[in-house]
Amino acid sequence: MNKLLEIAKRDSRVQELVEREDYRVAAIGRIVGIGQQGNHDESVAILTLEVKGRYYRVTIDLSNETVKSVEERVSG
Repeated sequence: MNKLLEIAKRDSRVQELVEREDYRVAAIGRIVGIGQQGNHDESVAILTLEVKGRYYRVTIDLSNETVKSVEERVSG
């Protein structure tokens, strides 16, 4: 988890979300797909952050150690 949070906090979108705010890691997951060689590709992780009662899904490319997207999760 520490590595995922470290990668996420390097991204300006995540920095803006958590700057001077209380936040917590609500969930961690991985997206497992089939790679080009037919083997499992586990290069994408999902970090869900709770900030001020709202949830944000941070999609992380583990191969490049970069944030692909930051999206607010809307309930309903």
